[in-house]
Amino acid sequence: MKSEAKGITAYGFFAALAIVLIPFNAINIAGRGILIYVCIPLLLFGIVRLLSHRDQLSVTLLQLSLLLFFAYYLVASLWSPKRGMDTAYNFIKVFIFTVCIAFGDYTAKEKKLLMFASFITGLLVCAMLLWGAAAAVENSQRVTISVFGTNRDPNYLCFSLLFPALICVRGLLSKRALLAKIFFAAILLVLIYCTISTGSRGGAVALAAVIVVYFLYWGRMRRGRKILMILVALLLVYIAQQMMNSMPEEIISRFSYEKVAKTGGGGRMDIWTRVFRLIFASPVRFLIGYGSGASVILAGIATHNHLLQIWLENGIVGLTLYGVFLINLLRYLLRRKNGTTIAVFFAAILLSLTLSVQTIPSFWSVIALCIGLGDYQPFFKTEAAKPQQIEDAGKEQPQ
Repeated sequence: MKSEAKGITAYGFFAALAIVLIPFNAINIAGRGILIYVCIPLLLFGIVRLLSHRDQLSVTLLQLSLLLFFAYYLVASLWSPKRGMDTAYNFIKVFIFTVCIAFGDYTAKEKKLLMFASFITGLLVCAMLLWGAAAAVENSQRVTISVFGTNRDPNYLCFSLLFPALICVRGLLSKRALLAKIFFAAILLVLIYCTISTGSRGGAVALAAVIVVYFLYWGRMRRGRKILMILVALLLVYIAQQMMNSMPEEIISRFSYEKVAKTGGGGRMDIWTRVFRLIFASPVRFLIGYGSGASVILAGIATHNHLLQIWLENGIVGLTLYGVFLINLLRYLLRRKNGTTIAVFFAAILLSLTLSVQTIPSFWSVIALCIGLGDYQPFFKTEAAKPQQIEDAGKEQPQ
């Protein structure tokens, strides 16, 4: 389906607004997070857009694989010990949000608005971490943001910093004025500092991964720029190390090998062992799972691994459907040869391997943006790109 609109429609506006409101979903209206009240008009405008272009409708493998995965998640809630409105509500919220953001068929201006919204979201999160930070847990020096007295999990905040970090990296490598490069460098340093201050090891690894994967992709496509790439990477490593040295001892120790080995990754190894025992306890549970939303009840704590969460709740059937979706998504991104979305995709999946994110909008927003912005180059041209080749940026230039 191709939209005939040229500018920013109401659909594109509400999609961007939903991205900005993700960190503030703790704001409740009538007992529900604020995000659902943006998703409802987003869904309505999406239905109107579909009906107005119903003669052009087609379903891709990527769309079908995502819909099948979500459909099975809903069906699996029928045999969950956590049956009820909460499971249905969380499913509906994530389903509407992800599908509407991912398959919006945006105009060029709407894609620019969505990328700008993700950048603003990262800046808002950083601002709240710097000036209004709250302790992640009682008596802890890990910081997070507090929204109306509700503290957000600092690990989930790191998802909101992935796209902004890569936008800054692209700014440093682009044909921009020196002042613009200084601006992007400063924002990138703030993003690195805020990620470290949350004490999220997974977030720090994901932030490093998004930069490294993009550097590898960018360097492969532009071989003559590898020296600059290596220098920038070394500088970022040095700055991150200096930032670590200025952090409280509790934060520094979290990133040490001794701490990780002693605690088993914050107790994750013990949790994963318990989850594996539950998965293999019964052939039926191995196949279809214990039901959507059941992982916390069964394991007594979050699984801290998205793949294990899916396997425990939805069985090998759900895990296979999710794997098919990821494969189709990766093929979709590789065909568009956009280093930005490829790098963010790998970083988001890496971070999800340390968290339970099945019904977490901050994770699905990154996945949805990777789909919706699959062929979009944020804000500016890279040095090796010509104006008429922006949509094909990433193709290897002739030697």
